[in-house]
Amino acid sequence: MTTNLPLSGARLWDSLMEMARIGATPKGGCNRQTLTDLDSEGRHLLRRWAEAAGCTMRVDRLGNMMLTRPGRDPSRKPVAFGSHLDTQPTGGKFDGVLGVLAGLEILRALHEAGIETEAPLMLINWTNEEGARFSPPMMGSGAAMGIFTEEEVLAKRDSEGSTFGAELARIGWQGEADPATLRDLGAYFELHIEQGRLLEDAGCAISAPISNCTSSRAGCSRMPAARSASSPMRWRRTGSMSPSRGRRRMAAPPWPGGAMR
Repeated sequence: MTTNLPLSGARLWDSLMEMARIGATPKGGCNRQTLTDLDSEGRHLLRRWAEAAGCTMRVDRLGNMMLTRPGRDPSRKPVAFGSHLDTQPTGGKFDGVLGVLAGLEILRALHEAGIETEAPLMLINWTNEEGARFSPPMMGSGAAMGIFTEEEVLAKRDSEGSTFGAELARIGWQGEADPATLRDLGAYFELHIEQGRLLEDAGCAISAPISNCTSSRAGCSRMPAARSASSPMRWRRTGSMSPSRGRRRMAAPPWPGGAMR
């Protein structure tokens, strides 16, 4: 495939390796959890790179970074791409980061070539996609799309008792933009590493997904002891019964496509 853009795989690789040094682990991975000082350092590095490529930055109230390159027609909705810079405690160099820095490489190449696009382009770094420190994951994108409220996200606590809102303010990345503006995009693209090995086994370098894997979360509570002897069956709370009922319900969840596969 040919292109008139001066895209540089070497520059992308170097950027990935430089970002990987922030929170590097002994085994070659990254520990750059959301809303930590290391997360802030990675964000500042991304901002410097993007501004050098002609972008301006806005940050919303949940810390989502929006790095925009203007287009010829400002009335058009922006074409967006990106992912996340936060990692798991024992995360890798490429999960999420590849989507952000590949988008940055596109912006760099356009800037070097002096090409003006019709619509604005927007690179997004979503806050707390991993959910390692604050659960659940995908808080920044979820709240932007109306799945979570801002109030519940900002009130979430980590294992040390720190709130999402307080840590966001502490590291200096709580902006003023409304996260809901990110619902009004012309398109959104995200490059991601393969998290299985189907493409690797097939010898394919890249592919477009045709379906997605979702998760459902449930809470558990401790019930009073009533499992045998004089307890009537209707009152019993046998240890194996509740999980078996849960498994039956999971086998026929209320979503299109029928049973969980």
